[in-house]
Amino acid sequence: MPDFTEAILELKPSKTGAKDSYIWYPSKSGIYSTKSGYAAAVAMQEQDHTSANIPSTFNWYKSVWSVSTAPKIQLFIWKAINGALPTGENLQKRGLMQNTLCVHCGLPETTEHLLLHCSFARQVWNLIPLASRIKPDDFPHFISAVGAATSWLCLPPCGVSGDIFSWVVWNLWITRNQLLFEARPASAKTTALKALMGAREWTQAQEPPLKVMKNTQIQGRPDSIPTGTVACNTDAAWRKESSDAGLAWIFDSSTALIVSDGCKFQPRVSSVLMAEGLAVREALSHVLHIGISKIWLRSDSLSLIKAINSVSKPMNLYGVLSDIECLSASFEFCCFSFVPREENGHADNLSKACLYHAATTWA
Repeated sequence: MPDFTEAILELKPSKTGAKDSYIWYPSKSGIYSTKSGYAAAVAMQEQDHTSANIPSTFNWYKSVWSVSTAPKIQLFIWKAINGALPTGENLQKRGLMQNTLCVHCGLPETTEHLLLHCSFARQVWNLIPLASRIKPDDFPHFISAVGAATSWLCLPPCGVSGDIFSWVVWNLWITRNQLLFEARPASAKTTALKALMGAREWTQAQEPPLKVMKNTQIQGRPDSIPTGTVACNTDAAWRKESSDAGLAWIFDSSTALIVSDGCKFQPRVSSVLMAEGLAVREALSHVLHIGISKIWLRSDSLSLIKAINSVSKPMNLYGVLSDIECLSASFEFCCFSFVPREENGHADNLSKACLYHAATTWA
C-alpha cells in the first residue's frame, strides 16, 4: 500500500503491550458521543423525499438547536422540518385513510397547512403581537418559516423577549390533538394566549448561566514531593516539512544525584504533540534504566500534560500515553506537571541541537 506508507510509519504503537481499544474516528477524543453520532449520521444521510426541501445552507444550530425554547419543542421543530409529524398527509402515505383531513377546515392536512396556512392558524398568527406582521403565504415550506422566525420580535408588554415561533406552532399542534382525540375545542384567542404564556414562563424560568472560570493553568509544583525525588524537564523540536523530531530531557542541576541528560532523534513524527509525548516516554525509559525511583517530570506542552492527567486518551496518542502510564507505575513516586517555556530553555536548546545535528548528518 504505497499510498499509505508515510501514514503507517507515523503511527507510534505501544512498546509496553498496551491493550487495543475501540475508538470513534468522527470524534477527536476517540470517544463516542450522541452529538458526534448525530453529526456523522447527518453527514451520511442520503437526501430522500422527506428532506428534499432542506437547503444545504440551512443552519440547524441557529434555527433549531440553539433557539431559546423547551427541548421537547426543539425536537418537535426538527420532526416538522423532516416531515416526521403524523399529519393527515403522512398518515395517508402509510395507508390510514380515515380522519386525515384538517380538523379545523376539512382541507388536506400537511405540516405547512396545519401550522401556517389553515384559516385557524392564520387567526392565531394575527393575534400574536409581532413587530412586523407575517404573511403565511410567503412561506410555501415550513423550513423557510423556521429560518425567518429567528428575527421575529414580540412587542411589549407581552413579556416575551425570546423565540415565539416555536411556542405558537407547538400550541397549534396541541390544540389540533386535543380537538382530534379528546373533542376539546379551543379558540384561536386561547391558543395564542397559551403560546404567549408558555414563552414568557419559559423565559422567566431560565436562570442566567453561571460564569465558568476557565482554569487552563496546571499546577507547576505538586503539593508534596518525597525526599530524593529527581526533577526532569523534557522538550521536543519538530520539523513539519520532514516530520522529523528531536527529543530531549534534562535533569535539574539542583538534585543531589549526578545523572546524565539525554536526547534522541525520531523520524516520521506526525505532530508536535506526538513529539512532546515521545520525549516524555523516552525520558521515563531513561530514568528507569539508570535506577531512579522517584521522578517529577515537567513539560512545557500544556496539551500533553492535560492528556496525561486525564482519564481518556486522544486516539492519535493512545499508544504513547499508554506506555507513559505503564512506565510511571514502575516508580515509587511519579508525577507530571507543566513548566513555562521560559523556564525550559535548556531542554529546548538540546532538542533543537539534536534535530539539527541529525538533519546535517543525514544530509
